[in-house]
Amino acid sequence: MRTILRSLLALAFLGFAIPVRAQYFPQSGNEALHQRALDATARLNVLSISLQPGYEDLATLAYFRMGVGARIVSAYVTNGESGESDVRAEYPNYLAALRRNEAAKALALLGGEEYFLNMPDFGSARDTAVVRSQWSIDTLQMRLSKLLTDLRPDVILIARDRAVDGRSPQRDVLTDVLLRALRKLEPTAAEKKAGVAAEMFRWNVDRVLLETGSRAGARVPADRVHPLWKKSYLMI
Repeated sequence: MRTILRSLLALAFLGFAIPVRAQYFPQSGNEALHQRALDATARLNVLSISLQPGYEDLATLAYFRMGVGARIVSAYVTNGESGESDVRAEYPNYLAALRRNEAAKALALLGGEEYFLNMPDFGSARDTAVVRSQWSIDTLQMRLSKLLTDLRPDVILIARDRAVDGRSPQRDVLTDVLLRALRKLEPTAAEKKAGVAAEMFRWNVDRVLLETGSRAGARVPADRVHPLWKKSYLMI
């Protein structure tokens, strides 16, 4: 009888559990109306690309999604299977699954989407030649091109490599391959002259931004307070 009672109590608590996304994206109320109004007027697609889960700038993504009303997608080049873990001697596949799950939960909280390019995570590299020997550049460019074509982003954020303080060979290669993919998608002079029909297949990305971690350059007001939740996007 006690076992049955404990099971019923557990089910009761599960029944009242609030889905992760519903915390900041309820279906009704002033908050829901506010977000829907932003979504309807923004018409902005923001793509964040990180080397692995955990490197993305969640505060910036929170600002674009909840402060601007943009659609946000966070893409990851690798699954982070070679990274450190709180539990020693974890298998790389298990660690990759853990990292992917963490990324999915974080993006669900912000009303965003996650996307994995599934390139191998081989750890540190001394130069770009090592990176190019470990990654199939043609495969990476093909996967990036598909992502770009599907999303048609207006703004692209390239997150910094949080494993190094200076320049990152991995991010240098990622940036180079991404820019090559973007150039192939730009409309040609003939297509520009053709007009609207060509724009269905090709377009220009307005901004490609590199995260530096310094105060120089453009800054996103992630410390601004959300008008209804009364928290900064950084705190969210």
